Amino acid sequence: MNKKEFLSNLTKQLSSLGETECNKFTTYYSEMIDDYIEDGYTESQAIDKIGDHKSIAKNIIEDQGNIILRESSVGRKVLQIVLLILGFPLWGSILSVIILLVLCGCVIFLCIPLVTGVIALTGLCGGLWSIAGSFFCLKQGVHIVVTQIGFGFLLLGIGVLCALITQFTFVKYLNVTKLFIQKISYTFRKKMVRI
Repeated sequence: MNKKEFLSNLTKQLSSLGETECNKFTTYYSEMIDDYIEDGYTESQAIDKIGDHKSIAKNIIEDQGNIILRESSVGRKVLQIVLLILGFPLWGSILSVIILLVLCGCVIFLCIPLVTGVIALTGLCGGLWSIAGSFFCLKQGVHIVVTQIGFGFLLLGIGVLCALITQFTFVKYLNVTKLFIQKISYTFRKKMVRI
């Protein structure tokens, strides 16, 4: 086996790692072969000294934390499919309960910014209405006008405070949701290698 065949076979074995990782390892082993050739070995002796490409790929993949699956026979695949279908009432209901619990948690957590947003909108609108309406109370006395303006500013303050709380909680909600989705997608994106 020459260097080109060895690196080609190694690249095929490591294809599940992604292009950058695969290139990193093939470059490393290419340089190692070149070093052995510089030391006086022939190309085939250098490759024999490095080892079999299958065992090298298996060690690299195990070090990378990938799941190694053996090729299963047709009968075993059929058995797995039958068990999946027969077990659907159990695992399907458990999966639907988990999904619904996650959705309920999201809805409950989303109620916090919703409530503070409604209070903010009400406070801002009520405060502006109270300040604008205070000028129509001039006939009833200055003390009522001042009180109404004071309540207007109080409502505006509550509205602004709730708007800030809404913004803060909504940003936190988006960050938590993003992290949750990333963890779930990472779980399902584990690499599987067939040997």
